[in-house]
Parts: sequence; C-alpha cells; structure tokens
Amino acid sequence: MLGLVSAVGCQCFFLFGLFGFLFWTNLDGVETPGRTLMSSVFNAGHAMMADGLGQTSKLLQKATEYAQLYWDTLLNDIVPFWVKHSPDKEFGGFFTCLDAEGNVYDTDKFVWLQGRAVWMFSKLFNTLAESDRVSQQSRAEWLQLATQGAEFLRMHAADANGHHYFSLTRSGQPLIAPYSIFSDCFAAMAFAQFYKASGHDWAKQLAIQTFDNIEHRKQQPKGQWAKAVPGSRPFRGLSVYMIDMNLCVEMKEGIPELDVRKRIENNIDIVMADFLDQEHGYFRENISNVAEAEDTYEGRLINPGEQP
Repeated sequence: MLGLVSAVGCQCFFLFGLFGFLFWTNLDGVETPGRTLMSSVFNAGHAMMADGLGQTSKLLQKATEYAQLYWDTLLNDIVPFWVKHSPDKEFGGFFTCLDAEGNVYDTDKFVWLQGRAVWMFSKLFNTLAESDRVSQQSRAEWLQLATQGAEFLRMHAADANGHHYFSLTRSGQPLIAPYSIFSDCFAAMAFAQFYKASGHDWAKQLAIQTFDNIEHRKQQPKGQWAKAVPGSRPFRGLSVYMIDMNLCVEMKEGIPELDVRKRIENNIDIVMADFLDQEHGYFRENISNVAEAEDTYEGRLINPGEQP
C-alpha cells in the first residue's frame, strides 16, 4: 500500500522536474507552450496522485475490515470452541478429533497436536497480555489450559531418551513409537512458549533438552523406525530443515538467552546448497546421492508451501 503511494509519487515528481527544466522559461506570468504543457503535466500528476491515494485509502479500509473480522472470528468463535470442547478434564491434555459441533469422535492423543494446543494457549496468553480485546479472566483460563496440557506432555509424551511418541491413548499410554521428529519439534515449541507464560523452570529445561535432541536427530529423523530399506533410496527431506528454522525462532522468543543464530545459518546453508535447484529455480522436497532416485515420485516432489 505504501509502495503504491511511493511509486505514484516518484513518477509525478520525475515528470515535474523533467518538464520544468525543459520548458519553464517564463517567470512573468505570460503563457507559453512550455508553461501550458507544464500546467497540463501538473494537473495530470495531481490526478494520478489523487487516484493512487484513493486506491490506497480503499485498500487500508479493506485491510482494517479484514483485521476486525479476523480478530472477531479468532476471539469469539475459534478460541471459545477449543476452550469449550478440547480440554480433557479427566486425564489432562486435549481432545483434537472433534466434529463441527465439538463432539469427540476419537480420544487418541497425537503428541504434535497436544504440543500445538499448549503452544496456542500459551501464545494467546503471552501475545494479548496488554490487549483490551480480552479480559484477564480469559487470559487466566488460557494459562490454566496451557498448564494442564504442558503437564500432560511432561508426564506422558516422551520415552526414556526424551524422544516424543507420535500418539498416546486418552490416559497417556504410548501407542505409536517416537518415529517422527515433528513430535519433538512441536513439543519443544510448546515448552518454550509455556515457559515464557509461566516461568516454570522445568518447561525451559524440557524445551532445551528437546531442542538439542532434534539437532542430533536431523541427519536420520526417523532413526530406527525409518521405513526405507537401508541403502536402497536414501533421501534427505527439506521439511526437517524448514521446521527447524521455524523452531529456532520460536525457541528464541520463549527463551531469549538461547543462542540459535549458528543453527539457523547452518540450516540456511544446507537448504541453499543442497535443496535449491539452480537450473529450474525451485526447492526440491527430497534429495538423494543416488542418481536414479531423483526420477521417482519422491525425487520429483515439490511442495508449493516451501517455495520462495
């Protein structure tokens, strides 16, 4: 929007300067072809500027309307829905398999979604601390929900090595092994944001521990649970490095003293050197050191959401 104003303004002032230099030859009020042309250019430029500002004003008004719509939908529809229907008041954590009316149709608990729920309520509490859009009662409720979710993760979500299971029963018994590094990522984000909200040192320690585990797992994200036969088609995935950069940003927000710059820079170097197809100008989702693997569905995969 500001770019539109700047572009129109630059064009007008360039025309004013150029034609003023060439034709502004009479200063005593007598009309000349140059002065007449300059007057026409001025009027045209004024019209352009007015039109540009008018369009910008309309865009700003529309953006304001959408912002209000988003705020209203978030705080009066989406968040109340999850506050009402998602918490498991008996076992802790959250129900995430809900129909449109909020009825629970499956009680299994997926750790990455548990982490997202803790992050969401913590983020709401932290972000809207000084906002007049919400009451202190709502903020207190969000913190309480984040707390019970973080406690559930703390007690049930990880194995003895600190790797987070993919899913649990309603009561927290493990169902699917910790094969997904993304469960770790969302748990780390949750603990970091919850630490910022609560100040609980145990949340900070779990966030950092999980963050370190992820760094060690990145080269073989699925570890012993990898489905591919060893040596057949070894692939490395872009998604791990993308989410790790997002995780670094989240960790830094929740734990400001944590140094994540080198890790971000390393991720960027790997993505730009290994995953960017310079010839075609896109990022490949999977890469392999085996040439024939590139001409497979995994090798040809491109994720539009991870393109520049």
